[in-house]
Amino acid sequence: MTSSENLSRNFYKHIKRRGLEARTSLEWDRSIVKMLTAIFSPDVQILDVGCGYGRIAIPLAELGYQIKGLDLSPQLIAEAQEEATKRGLDIEFSVGSMTEMPIQTRHSMQLCAYGPRLMNFLTSPSRLKLYRRCIESSVPQDAQ
Repeated sequence: MTSSENLSRNFYKHIKRRGLEARTSLEWDRSIVKMLTAIFSPDVQILDVGCGYGRIAIPLAELGYQIKGLDLSPQLIAEAQEEATKRGLDIEFSVGSMTEMPIQTRHSMQLCAYGPRLMNFLTSPSRLKLYRRCIESSVPQDAQ
């Protein structure tokens, strides 16, 4: 695990869901979901990179989107899975590094809703690795 990943994992282990909820707002989350639904149809396969507790993935799945979530924090992934199950949603949440994301499954788009704040934890080489992984695992819309 890289130093960026260690820093991130320790941060999210301590801040937990309550801390993350304090750093954003329900209105902001809703605006992200609204923007995405205006741009993409539900047949688009989305990988929510750095999905945390599922604050964007779960509402999108409720709207019929095909979505998977990836996050470095086992605690946040467990909370996301628990909430999705409670709501009767079939979302695949996985623990993993965004810079080492598996590319066995191709996605139409990768979503990183926490963007700039999340990037504070990544060193420049890790950022480049993340961008490369996103490109490698993307499928052009017309190739679906």
